[in-house]
Amino acid sequence: MIEDRILSIVTVVKDDLEGFKRTLNSIETSVSKNETLGLAFQFEWIVVDSSLNQNLIQNILERQDLKYSYMWTNPEGVYPAMNKAAEISDGEYLYFLNAGDEFYSEASLPTIIELCKKGHEWFYGGVAFLNKSGLVIIPEPFDYQSELRCHFGRGRFPPHQGTVVSKSLFEKLGGFNTSYKIVADYVMVLKLSQLSEPKEVDSILALFPMNGISNYKWRDSLKEFHRARIETFKLDGFSGTVERGRYVFQLLKTLLAKTFHRI
Repeated sequence: MIEDRILSIVTVVKDDLEGFKRTLNSIETSVSKNETLGLAFQFEWIVVDSSLNQNLIQNILERQDLKYSYMWTNPEGVYPAMNKAAEISDGEYLYFLNAGDEFYSEASLPTIIELCKKGHEWFYGGVAFLNKSGLVIIPEPFDYQSELRCHFGRGRFPPHQGTVVSKSLFEKLGGFNTSYKIVADYVMVLKLSQLSEPKEVDSILALFPMNGISNYKWRDSLKEFHRARIETFKLDGFSGTVERGRYVFQLLKTLLAKTFHRI
């Protein structure tokens, strides 16, 4: 392992060569464009691979200049793989930038590292979305306190591509809850919100392709979102009724959007 790094960047990949190349290129570009800042010496890159071809990703890694740690693991799901990477990480902070995810700009990585140095328990910035047509969609500004008051029930929350958490806090929460197959990162944010206030970063940190499981299994995703809010915030009685109403509203809203090809 690489020692004395303030940040561990984790990339999980499974049979997504093109997505992995985009992530690799994004990290390489960030380091080369900010060479004077010495970024390469301030983070470690951990790649967890579950691809059928165990040599493919490793061969690509051997042909680039970034220092890395590589692990192949049986395909058990993205969150178990992310937990395994966290267990072997040496950085004080964890940042999950999986295959296909990219830094939004050359300033993203320096911004993240500087915020880690300031000792925030966890912080988040914006995430832009890349749709199937290649169009970059920048969501409206996110009001953390407003979403917290409604238990993040309106579908707005800091996704893992824009969230950085101290390793000690991540371990305190037991890592990602793998009983959630699609939204364990959402569950992590709910738990983090109960422990401390995040540092809100007024910039976009990452670009996320809208081709993941939560997009095509959206009904299952909404069910898990609903379950997560009920279990984490222990909503019952009137608050439980309100939560069920929000869940039904999100279900209908998403169904209409899918029907009219808006998302």
